[in-house]
Order: sequence, then structure tokens, then C-alpha cells
Amino acid sequence: MFLQLPLVGLLSRVRSGSSSQADFRILISSGAIGLGCRIIRITLAIYLLPAVLIVFLVGAIGMLVYGAIRLLARLFDATSD
Repeated sequence: MFLQLPLVGLLSRVRSGSSSQADFRILISSGAIGLGCRIIRITLAIYLLPAVLIVFLVGAIGMLVYGAIRLLARLFDATSD
């Protein structure tokens, strides 16, 4: 089972006798387009996963630094009174 894009559904319903559309219908029914879409999705996920992890890591480090600075500021403010 594969994700069927709206354009693919529209093109599969066209009632034309041209050979290129007949070839396209064969590709749709064989699942070759679905396999290509799945491979592209998996490749993008593997490619973008390190970038997402780096963004989360930088955000976590930023929150830790911000929290440490607030804690130090609160401690120094409390001792100065």
C-alpha cells in the first residue's frame, strides 16, 4: 500500500487512449511509483535526522545555560541583601 497523491488519482481517472497514459497507469498499478516515493521519503528522513538532532541538542544546551544563569543571578541577588 502506498500514498496516492491527488495528481496521481486525477491522472489515473483520465479516459484517454494515448500510450503514455496507458504506460502511466501500468506504473501506478505495479507500485513502481509508490516504491519510488517510499525510497525518497526514507532517504530524506535519514538525511534530515542528524539536522533535527542537532537542533534539539542546541536548544537543550541553550535552555541549560539560560537556567544556570538565572540560578546564579538569583543566588548572587540573594546573598547581596
